Amino acid sequence: MDTFPREKRKELIKAKCLKKTHHEPSFQGTDVKHRIDFKFRFANSYKKDIRAFAGNLLVKDLFDELVFTISMKVQDPIRANGTYNWEGGIEYNYFIQDQVKLNNLPLKDMKVEFVTKSVIFTDGTKQDYENS
Repeated sequence: MDTFPREKRKELIKAKCLKKTHHEPSFQGTDVKHRIDFKFRFANSYKKDIRAFAGNLLVKDLFDELVFTISMKVQDPIRANGTYNWEGGIEYNYFIQDQVKLNNLPLKDMKVEFVTKSVIFTDGTKQDYENS
């Protein structure tokens, strides 16, 4: 386990939000829940290819105030110094204040940072980081 400082772990895998939309359910089939859908681009700053990674995606406003945290595990490869686009979403509940703030935050005012917890490289090695 590495004691890499939290601020430095934000530089290992960089994140950018390309798209954020609110999904209204159609109530057809299994489409019965409200969601906030995202498209994120992750950039690998390591000199090795990544097989999978885990960490927390921090969503902040223009003033760097934390709005929401998304815990993520991504099991898709990213080449060294390459990028990967991830698409997905979270269920949206009108009664959870943090989710309301996230939903109302315009994309142009949204900042994201990825704090790496663990990385598995394509060569089989693994790097874990403490929660400091």
